[in-house]
Amino acid sequence: MTLPASARRLSAAVQGIDGFLFQPRSRTPLRFMRIAFGLFLVGYFTGLHPLAMMLYGTDGLVSRGGEFPLSRIVRPQLFHLLSDHSDRVVWLVTGGGIASGLWLASGFFSRLAPCVVWLFVSSVVTVIPGNSGDLLVMSFATYLAVAGLAGHLVVGGKTPRNHPPATADGGGPGATLETATETPGLPEVPAAGKACRGLPAVLSIAGGQAVPAWSIRLFQVQLVLVYFFSGYHKLANDAWYRGTALHYIAGQTFWSRYDLSHLDDWPVITSALTTAVLLFELVAFPVLVWVRPWRIPILLAGVVFHVAIYVTMRVF
Repeated sequence: MTLPASARRLSAAVQGIDGFLFQPRSRTPLRFMRIAFGLFLVGYFTGLHPLAMMLYGTDGLVSRGGEFPLSRIVRPQLFHLLSDHSDRVVWLVTGGGIASGLWLASGFFSRLAPCVVWLFVSSVVTVIPGNSGDLLVMSFATYLAVAGLAGHLVVGGKTPRNHPPATADGGGPGATLETATETPGLPEVPAAGKACRGLPAVLSIAGGQAVPAWSIRLFQVQLVLVYFFSGYHKLANDAWYRGTALHYIAGQTFWSRYDLSHLDDWPVITSALTTAVLLFELVAFPVLVWVRPWRIPILLAGVVFHVAIYVTMRVF
């Protein structure tokens, strides 16, 4: 029986979403992010320690009658649960954050470690005045906690029992997704579920067992949204909207590491650069990063973009 065109389109859309979320992916990117984020937290909490002392230490602002934040957020906050407004609690929270970062990077108890990291990160991000970068750290910690609870961060993942590594005929190395989902003795499943169903039999990739793609997609979608909304909010500023933002920035020594005022004599160049930044953040990166032939070039362009910002401007 031939399905109506609308039903075929719906089926294709469901299969596309299923593949996007559940197609087997290497565990290696998650391992890299786990290690990198854990080491990052060491520096993050080290840098927050003086600020935490100023706010919550024995002689801090809170112990003198101040209060942060101005509006309460319902989350586990170690400062509020344990604080006697002393240096001991500050050392406990920041030291615990450093230790949890090292624990996460080590890979031991990878289901529990990201949850502990989330507790420490949420305890400082929700009570210490910060910026959007701190909220991004909070998001990253949340996604890692979800991936950890799902078992996607397990070190040395092994093929599940009763599911030997796949082969070209469905039983050993070299299997494709289609052959893996047709392993003898396993019930046939709808096409929309094959991407997820074939996962246990898929060969380990690049040194780690494959996992459903959704945990990696969380980070990918977050990165795309960061770029898009960065450009979107720039459009609310008249200087960016009219293409003059970099013209004014180049003439301000406060923002520049070097004297860039000579660029003010070339408004066409500064206007073109301003427009290029908006196009990159609003369109180029959010769209082209999903197109396989363009993925590596656009990622390299992103690296050049941020290196250029770091080299020329005081925004870090």
